[in-house]
Amino acid sequence: GTEMFCNIFKPTLDVVLHTTYLVRDVGIYGPVVLAAYFALAVAAKLLCTPNFKRMVKRRSELVGNYRTAHSRLIAHAEEIAFYEGAGRERSIIRQRFDAVYWHMRTMATKAAAVGVLDTWIDKYGASITGYFILALPVLVFPSSSSVAQNTNDFFKRRQVMSEIGRGLGALLLVGTQLKMLSGTTAR
Repeated sequence: GTEMFCNIFKPTLDVVLHTTYLVRDVGIYGPVVLAAYFALAVAAKLLCTPNFKRMVKRRSELVGNYRTAHSRLIAHAEEIAFYEGAGRERSIIRQRFDAVYWHMRTMATKAAAVGVLDTWIDKYGASITGYFILALPVLVFPSSSSVAQNTNDFFKRRQVMSEIGRGLGALLLVGTQLKMLSGTTAR
């Protein structure tokens, strides 16, 4: 609970404070472009992300069925041995184990694909968007400032953009964590 609160509060505070600074420095267009990028990124992620809540709920159900089969085997071991039901019980437990295994494997594969998408959105896409925003003051609104001053402004803006991007990326990752957590509590 506390960790999740910190994972939401600090990135939100970073985004608000650094966006305010960026608006004062370069105007409203920088944060608007960045917000548009992350809105598109969130929309793309929502389209591509599987329903982890349902998957975690299903995993809990399958694991529960597997444990129930084991408990039943332990509780009725003598009767199963006496009536020569070992083969049938083995097939039941194996079937439930296979269901858990394949579901976990599918879930891990989808989680890895979402991780790749998150990484691309957070690192590469945000960097490309950030450098585009950093280039706008020089390309669109040329000033009579010296090269040294332009370079200094570029580095300041890059640091601010990096903090905004890091904060927004952290908020995107928290969204995935919240979906996984809601699936755990749904069962």
